[in-house]
Amino acid sequence: MNKKASLSIEATEEAFGTAYAFALILFLSALLLGISLHTAGTMNSITKLGSPKEELSTQKAAEEIIQGLLEDGTPAADSPADPVWERVAELNSETCSVVLEDISSKINPQFFRDEIIDATQVQKRIFTEGHTMAELEQYRNEKGWGISLKDSYPDFFSDDGLTSYLTSYSYLNLNIADELAIRYLYTIRTGNEYGAESFRQKIQQYRTRKTIICNNELSAVMTSAMKQLYPCMNSVPVMNVHYIHKDILREILSYDFGDKPLPHPDRTYNTIVQRRTSGEIEPSDLESIFSVKDENHIVYDYLGTKTWFWKISIASNSSQRELIVAELPDAESSYRPRDQTAVSITRPRSFQIIKNTFQHGTSKK
Repeated sequence: MNKKASLSIEATEEAFGTAYAFALILFLSALLLGISLHTAGTMNSITKLGSPKEELSTQKAAEEIIQGLLEDGTPAADSPADPVWERVAELNSETCSVVLEDISSKINPQFFRDEIIDATQVQKRIFTEGHTMAELEQYRNEKGWGISLKDSYPDFFSDDGLTSYLTSYSYLNLNIADELAIRYLYTIRTGNEYGAESFRQKIQQYRTRKTIICNNELSAVMTSAMKQLYPCMNSVPVMNVHYIHKDILREILSYDFGDKPLPHPDRTYNTIVQRRTSGEIEPSDLESIFSVKDENHIVYDYLGTKTWFWKISIASNSSQRELIVAELPDAESSYRPRDQTAVSITRPRSFQIIKNTFQHGTSKK
């Protein structure tokens, strides 16, 4: 493990807790500063600081889960068939509840374009009565973003929407994100409003030409701003077909994708649902499942086989620990179906812990 990985989780909690409380953009900044965890090392070195027995035990359980993610034998695909779930089951007991959850395979209303949400039936489940995507977009552009969707957009979203369909934990994919969101994130990351507008126009030109930006081409697109923007902005598939809610999956598969609809959306939906319950879907499987041989089809920006953000919740009889862990995308991979598997086998996975909180007095549920 590198020197960054040898830092204690606890040593960074205060810094990340402060950043986390401010806004989404500070959370995104944490991705560039957080503890880096690689397959090359062990997890033992992040438990060096002394702590009460129960606090240490929840931290150790969290490390076990992260180690399970690192050791996945099929790193190009995250699914219920992965060995990490056996580790989760082993850690659960009468005195300790351990939950691992994909929190990025949902709709991020701060990044998604309004026309995409408007074109789906999911919007009826997302919003409270009387609210629309157009209203949310106006509010978002006036007030800015926030980590907590409930607090940042009061009364906009239904309880079901917040629980099942929405997330604030995702990367911004340049091929499918709202242009104003791209400009806003660029401004915050670089402090350059003029450059942000110029960058927005550049992305608009790509879209006008119907040219997809691959993840391994971003250095040429972002140029000198690459260091500030990546990985907060990238071109990786946003949602994992193994964990995405069935309603969102059905709607995305039925979308027209700029006059390039999938040939058999209903059949594709049934295939994915069946395949993900019986085994693991690899990136190379997606072409045949979608019946789309064009690797630059925009469906591959929405749907892939990887989870980018995980939540680990560990509750004992009188305490609770919660971690948010982000996997960092490989800047040398395009994350298109034919490229992803080969690249991920030759390079280690890299994770960063971007939130780590511990509370005493929280009973196990």
